[in-house]
Amino acid sequence: MKILMIDDDNELLASLGRSRSLKGITTSECHSAIEAIAAIMANDPNVVLLDHQLSRDGNEGYDVLDYIRSNGLNVKVYSTTRNDACKKQYEAMGIEWVDKSHLVALRDLINS
Repeated sequence: MKILMIDDDNELLASLGRSRSLKGITTSECHSAIEAIAAIMANDPNVVLLDHQLSRDGNEGYDVLDYIRSNGLNVKVYSTTRNDACKKQYEAMGIEWVDKSHLVALRDLINS
């Protein structure tokens, strides 16, 4: 399984580990929509953990989601936004969300 984590929070991504393979799970990371789309094209992830706001002003999470949907890619997307309004918008589009604090639990599961 390949998991792509897309977030501009360097501390969060560092806590989850950098591009390593453990027990059949490979994780990789991106910090922007442009990096994310390139990584999706190159690595064909099974799961994308997608932050909504990848810069101070932007809604780049929507750009990544639009790319995935418009290209008919078979990838499970989870929003990791902390913004309640954004959570509701993603839920309305059928996108589940994961609390960022739970991602640390994911890291622990991967590393166990």
